[in-house]
Amino acid sequence: MNSDRMLQLKQRGNTAFRSGHYRDAIQLYTDALDAARSEGSTEEKRVLLSNRAQAYLQWGDIYNALRDTDLALSPEYTHTSPPSPASITRKCQWRRARVLNPLGRWMEAQAALDEYARLSSVMGEVRSAESVALEHVLRRALRLPHDSEVVQRVELLRALNARGIIVEEKYIPTFPESPFGVDEDYVDELKFKTSSERPNPALPDPFLTPLAVPVYVRAPHFPHPTRGGRLGMRVTVSEAPPELMTIGDHVDSLLTSFLAYVGAPKGKAGASVRRDFTRHCSEFGASILLMTQKGRLLVIPPETLVRDIWPRARWPREEGAPPPFVNLLRETLRASFEVDGPTFSEGWFLDLHVLPKGELDAFVQELQERLSMLADLARV
Repeated sequence: MNSDRMLQLKQRGNTAFRSGHYRDAIQLYTDALDAARSEGSTEEKRVLLSNRAQAYLQWGDIYNALRDTDLALSPEYTHTSPPSPASITRKCQWRRARVLNPLGRWMEAQAALDEYARLSSVMGEVRSAESVALEHVLRRALRLPHDSEVVQRVELLRALNARGIIVEEKYIPTFPESPFGVDEDYVDELKFKTSSERPNPALPDPFLTPLAVPVYVRAPHFPHPTRGGRLGMRVTVSEAPPELMTIGDHVDSLLTSFLAYVGAPKGKAGASVRRDFTRHCSEFGASILLMTQKGRLLVIPPETLVRDIWPRARWPREEGAPPPFVNLLRETLRASFEVDGPTFSEGWFLDLHVLPKGELDAFVQELQERLSMLADLARV
């Protein structure tokens, strides 16, 4: 029976979690939820969602931890008869507070923590020391001056999240700067395109105020003519007029500026550089690629405006969103239900690849083999 299979999978997930095998635990809880779909009670499903949220949290994936926690707290799972046990709700509210804090959603985190405290009192349970410590952190955060550096960093983080752009939790403490120190060759960073460089409060969602986004463009088949290695270029792209340019325009302009800056050697070496330049221009069929957090390799049409990348790359798709970009990889590290989107690499830039038309298939095949190996290891 599915109920027996669900229980076995849940127990195996608990064992994997206690052993620190969080990715395995996530998969086992997912399989248990699938088994519980037809016969499992709402309470059993909430427990599995809560457990999987905790596994995601320990794995370092706060976005999917929040997704599962919100689902376990949704009316679909809480407005039941008989009422769902308060003990599950209590755990979920604590986890929700824990996840919302690093995302800078402090008021929501405080509300979740207050509900956790209320349920603890009703149930005669003692609040955890960790929850008391988090309450102190949140109270300090909510008292920060509006113009403080921390508040401004959080505004930028929330602006990215509003677009479906992911910043890994381990990079949030240094976001939006490099975790490896200042890069003197590249001083531009993420910022709002307003005179104050703050969100526009007049907008329905101030966090959708246009941004200037730092981008690192990698050209793995373009040998650097002076430094050796492969070409990598940095540029800041804007979502706001009058600087609205397509992503293809940005890449081609960057290549043109680079060629003008370094110059082309004479003779055969110069001809080779000019040939590589042409092959990497979007107007000659080069592909612009974006790798998402969960391993989708998306083709960004060169005519795409920067602000239009986010709704077509995020997952799950929002209602009314334009068609998603084409994903070139058959197998990714993502389950179909998982939150996914562009990632802010190392917490401070967006990563793009530019591939000449003739090199795309080999590049995709190499990535596919790597992802398949990782997927096989995850199943062991």
